[in-house]
Amino acid sequence: MRPAGTDPTRTSAQPPLLFIHGASHGAWCWSENFLPWFAQRDYLCFALSLRGHGNSGDEDESCPDKYAQSIEDIAHVIASLPQPPVLVAHSMGGFFAQRYLVEIAGQRQLPAVAGVVMIASASLTACVPDMDWWRSQQSFMHAGKVIWWMMTSQVFTNAKGDKEMLFSPDLPDEHFNRYHHMLRSGRQTLPATFSELQAFLPKVEECAEACKQLPLPIAVMLAGSDTLIMPQQVCASADYFGVEPITLPDLAHDVMLDTRWENAAASLHAWLQSTVAASTDLPSSNSSNGNTTEGSQRKILSSGP
Repeated sequence: MRPAGTDPTRTSAQPPLLFIHGASHGAWCWSENFLPWFAQRDYLCFALSLRGHGNSGDEDESCPDKYAQSIEDIAHVIASLPQPPVLVAHSMGGFFAQRYLVEIAGQRQLPAVAGVVMIASASLTACVPDMDWWRSQQSFMHAGKVIWWMMTSQVFTNAKGDKEMLFSPDLPDEHFNRYHHMLRSGRQTLPATFSELQAFLPKVEECAEACKQLPLPIAVMLAGSDTLIMPQQVCASADYFGVEPITLPDLAHDVMLDTRWENAAASLHAWLQSTVAASTDLPSSNSSNGNTTEGSQRKILSSGP
């Protein structure tokens, strides 16, 4: 995995934001809108591309658990930041954020975070579609396509179908065409497989009560027009962490790129201001493992595509 650019030394009155993408995406999906929007509001913003995505290197084939490997990579980036960040994770990126929290609840020593936001992300406990999910789909054909996309991440060949799955119908064509090109041209390795997720479920069950007691602000956001991740899957995540889901109306799965992305950004900003800023007493560095950060003073870092 390649971190996003060089590391800043500047601190801020509010915690940094570390954005984590989902399957088949990369840091580019945050760079389009969210990174500049939050930087304008004086947040230090970071985005990364997981192994096999964007400009990052390939996955380590010798590692039997690529899911755990990605957690180690994310922990390494967190440790390099000047302050504990808020993790903002989308879709399958939310699986990594959830595992990070479960590991903390299980008393594993990991670099500190100031909060976690999961957007349009299914719960680890509901990651495999059940009959309720199938019944909630527009059609069995659409459900089959969703399953195929989730299992292979190689369906970006039909622009009409891909727009229906990820975006709102009113997303301007020029925007969709650019995003679709990025999705098609990028590497499409899944950052986690269902078998790896399921292998972790015993610890998820073991730490369920501890996760509800975590002394961290946690938000779970539901895209109101999502046809990929169903509401019950997102609500299962909110239930697991003992929080109420926040609904983002009229937004499809890729909320950071969709037509009304700014509404999602404003909802996230409002939550950060009302919850994280009020509860966080930030240290000058992320010192949970003794690491400090050196580098330039840029507000926005991303690995590009």
